[in-house]
Amino acid sequence: MTTKSTNAITIDPNAEVAIIENGYSDSSSNFELPRWRIDKDSGLFIHDYGDEYETINAALLKVDQSRVLWPADYVANSRPDCRSHNLKFPEERDPLKAPFGGLDKNGLRICENCSLSEWGGEENQRIKPPCAIVYDLLLLDLKTEILGVLSLMRTRLKTARKLDGFWKTTAMRFSVQLNTTKEHGPRGQWYALQFKRDETFTTEERQQLISMAIGFKHWSLSAVTTEIAMEDSE
Repeated sequence: MTTKSTNAITIDPNAEVAIIENGYSDSSSNFELPRWRIDKDSGLFIHDYGDEYETINAALLKVDQSRVLWPADYVANSRPDCRSHNLKFPEERDPLKAPFGGLDKNGLRICENCSLSEWGGEENQRIKPPCAIVYDLLLLDLKTEILGVLSLMRTRLKTARKLDGFWKTTAMRFSVQLNTTKEHGPRGQWYALQFKRDETFTTEERQQLISMAIGFKHWSLSAVTTEIAMEDSE
């Protein structure tokens, strides 16, 4: 049974213009989208602006994929050895500066044929590639009407598949409820992301959300941060 959302979305109908005027645009080089992270000790969602929730009720506006290769001797505040914002080519394409990836016809680095992005191991014991896919979720918190990006690094395969299908069937038609559950494995304890559909948006609300999402069509949501949610590999 579907229900009408009780969260009034007060975005300007001409949301794309409103976003640009308020700095939410890739035309503004000084603006960075705020971020959500999952606290590794409590499982709480913590926003850059200070909000802390056990559960987020949000509109999921966009899902991006990027890749990050962290150094083998990773410590806090380590920088990636390599990263790609679009899964096509790395941020650094000069082969003299970037030792990873294949080469295109112009001799520049591309992600295609890069062994670091390939799965290893036998069929019954798959080993995740060192260059991990990161899922970046652009969320509009329906309680505060504040935007935030939640990044999921080392996402478990079943979570990734669920997220891909979830995005296609939910896409701004339903609000989304996110929470975390404590998990245990060979590598210790972590908090896994759980997400499900919540309430149905009205036609007017959905039109507003779609207009807002258009403003981020050409945005790359990926960013270098050590404060991202991490799930054990599977």
